[in-house]
Amino acid sequence: MVTELEVKTFAEKSVKMPLFTGYVARGLALHILNRVDPALSQDLHEPNAIKPYSVTPLYFRSTKKLADGYQLDASTPCIFKIRFLDDRIAKSAIDYFSSNESLMIYDTAFKVSSLTIKSEDFTKVQDSKLFRLYFETPTHLAKIGSKFDQVFPEPLSVFPNLMRAWDSCMPEKFGKKVFEKYKEWMEKNVTVSAYDLHTLTVTAGKTLKIGFTGWCAYRIDDSSENPQFRLITNKLAKFAEYSNVGMERTAGFGVVKLSA
Repeated sequence: MVTELEVKTFAEKSVKMPLFTGYVARGLALHILNRVDPALSQDLHEPNAIKPYSVTPLYFRSTKKLADGYQLDASTPCIFKIRFLDDRIAKSAIDYFSSNESLMIYDTAFKVSSLTIKSEDFTKVQDSKLFRLYFETPTHLAKIGSKFDQVFPEPLSVFPNLMRAWDSCMPEKFGKKVFEKYKEWMEKNVTVSAYDLHTLTVTAGKTLKIGFTGWCAYRIDDSSENPQFRLITNKLAKFAEYSNVGMERTAGFGVVKLSA
């Protein structure tokens, strides 16, 4: 089971926010986990491990656009979501909010006004031949053997990596054997049928990240020799709503929504 916490807050005063707030949201998530389970928080800093959580950037209204950010409107809510792919971590985070009424962002207190909890166990996933993923925040994918990221969501760049994240975090595993067969099946049976994507640049400190947003439709061949892989693909597409897609999932990149 995976869990999403939607945290709705109000700032005590206006504060300047960066152009992309995914890194701010990641800092909040790690702060929360460090308070409730320091050992766990330390584990989440391991560089090469697949992290069992993701975040969205902060959603808020601004009073004005600045050259390097936005001035937050303190009269309206500031919302962000943390998704946990591990029940143990989700329970720890919920415990934090049971005893803490505010969060600090920079030098400003944000009072928590509500916490919405949503869970998914993937037992009622649609078995669709056609579905669409909406990439709501910049997404960039690893490209093996290249120093450049991939900025187009080819099926083989998206779904096997989601399966790898699933196996790393979820109690029920697909396993290496299924993973290899799944990649072979996907190459023959899944294609991009339509898309509307564009690239954009995100400033992250002194570096620039290029990602894509928009939507991509996928079609699965119905004459497949392994029909169970169609359901698995739909399950992984639903899982993507909680795990995010691609690189820097824990910093608000690769936030997606599924539409069958």
